[in-house]
Amino acid sequence: MTPVTYLLFILCLVLVSGQLPSLPPATKPPLRNVWSESQRTNYPNPRASPDYCNCPTDSYICDPNSVLTKEQVSDINSHLLALRNPATGKCLCNDTTCTYNGLPVAVALARDFEPQDRQKEVMASFAQSFLETWPFKTCSDGILYVIGAKSSPKIYRHFGETAQAVLGEKCMAFINSSTYQMFEEEKFTEAIQTELTIYQNILAGKENCEPVTTSEGEETLRIGTIIGIIGIILIVLGLGIIIYFRIARIIYFRRLNAANREQSKADNERYQNATRSDPLLPNA
Repeated sequence: MTPVTYLLFILCLVLVSGQLPSLPPATKPPLRNVWSESQRTNYPNPRASPDYCNCPTDSYICDPNSVLTKEQVSDINSHLLALRNPATGKCLCNDTTCTYNGLPVAVALARDFEPQDRQKEVMASFAQSFLETWPFKTCSDGILYVIGAKSSPKIYRHFGETAQAVLGEKCMAFINSSTYQMFEEEKFTEAIQTELTIYQNILAGKENCEPVTTSEGEETLRIGTIIGIIGIILIVLGLGIIIYFRIARIIYFRRLNAANREQSKADNERYQNATRSDPLLPNA
């Protein structure tokens, strides 16, 4: 069918039915796996386009590249919603009639960012874009995560001024040290949930952000190393003693058997000599 014939066919359908034929449903355009700075505005908004974010409605997390499973995204979002409305906590709003004591946190995940030598800068630019376009903050403040599954660093955290004042440098450093290894091992769900739990405990006054000091950690490592070395030495010594006694036992019985054979041979020779010299003794 030529284009002209196709157009005439469509026109006939319109004249007969009085309406245009239905078009196939629109499909979601494919999203890129590696995001560059120029692509900031193409990254979907979880509040406006949850389907593109691999997340349920009423979400504050977006995962367009499916770094996590839908179940993991849903679990994290439930934690984000609970963190926004805790039963008790500190007020983030700088006014005398504070009605908001939660902590607004949003999470953006991607497979990777480019260029490789500027990944942190690119992640920071994405965070700034989200701060301006995503309606997740309260009192113009909040915390935003930008996570790249294959990028370095794995995570960029933006803390608003009020959030920084509530958490303090000590707690922000504690949060980073608590989950650094998890992010490096790409345990993203565990790392995010751990940090959200720390925020929740801070707001409830249950977390003092006291990490294990370096000296305590070194002492624990030193004692553990010494105990491990002693254990290995004892095991080696035990195995050596067992092997030694087994070998000694084998050698002892071999020598005993050889001695018995020699004794039996000597006794037999003496008897033979005796019988030859004394004709009255019976022959063997």
